[in-house]
Amino acid sequence: MTRFVTLTAVLLPFLEIPGFVLVSYWIGIIPMLALVVAGVILGIMVLQRVGMNALVNLRLAVARGEEPGHTLIDAACFALGGFLLTIPGFISDFIALGLFLPWTRNLLLRRAARHFDVKVYGSGMGGNTGDGGFGIPPQPGGGVIEGEYSVVDSDTAENDAPRLKDGSGHP
Repeated sequence: MTRFVTLTAVLLPFLEIPGFVLVSYWIGIIPMLALVVAGVILGIMVLQRVGMNALVNLRLAVARGEEPGHTLIDAACFALGGFLLTIPGFISDFIALGLFLPWTRNLLLRRAARHFDVKVYGSGMGGNTGDGGFGIPPQPGGGVIEGEYSVVDSDTAENDAPRLKDGSGHP
C-alpha cells in the first residue's frame, strides 16, 4: 500500500499537466483556471464539513448499536475526496468525485471488511440488549439469562467457605 501511495504521489503531477493542457485547449485558459479555483474552494468546504460531522455521525452510529465501519469509511472517503479536490488538477478532481459516490464507498467498505474481519461484541456504550445490537445475534428470551442468587454477608461467607483437607480455606 505504501508503494501505491508513493507511486501515485510521484506520477500524479505528470498526469495532471497533460490534463491542464487538454482542458485549456477544449474550454480555454480562463474557464480552466476558474474550474481549478472552484475545485480548491469546494475541497476546502468539504474538508470543513467532514471535520464537523464525522464525530457526530460516529457517535450516532454507536448509540444506535450499529457497527461504525460504514460511518468511518464515509468520513475517510469524504476527507480524502476533499483533500484531492484541493490539489489543482482534473485527474485528482475526477478521483475525488468518484469517492463521493455512494456505490464507491460501499465497494471500499466491502473491501475493507475482507481485510479487517472485526466485529464489535460490546463496547460499554449501552451494552447488549440481546436484540442483535453490537454484532451479537438475537438471543431467545430477549437476552435474559435465567438464574438464582442469594445474598451472602461477609460473616456467613467465611463460615460457609469450602475447606481443604488441611482445614484452611486457602489452596
